[in-house]
Amino acid sequence: MPFIVYDFSKPRKMRRPSSNQVAIGYRLTIVGWYNLRLIGSDDGTVVNVSPQAFAAIFPKVRADVVSGTAYLSVSRAEEIGFGFATEEVGIA
Repeated sequence: MPFIVYDFSKPRKMRRPSSNQVAIGYRLTIVGWYNLRLIGSDDGTVVNVSPQAFAAIFPKVRADVVSGTAYLSVSRAEEIGFGFATEEVGIA
């Protein structure tokens, strides 16, 4: 008989991002800074930020976190250094 794993923790509500938000993945580096990446992007852009800048960008994230995901507005992500393609639609 196979071993079945059961999660006894309380179920958590998943927050859905709004249409003007992007998911940012973060990872603590060996030197104590954070690498930020756009989740679901093929761009491969990595933004490296100091612990102080990370705390200013993500004030609700604990200081002892190693990795995770958070949502930012598109304008805030552009301020940090991520680029987004803009599409102009013309009327023919």
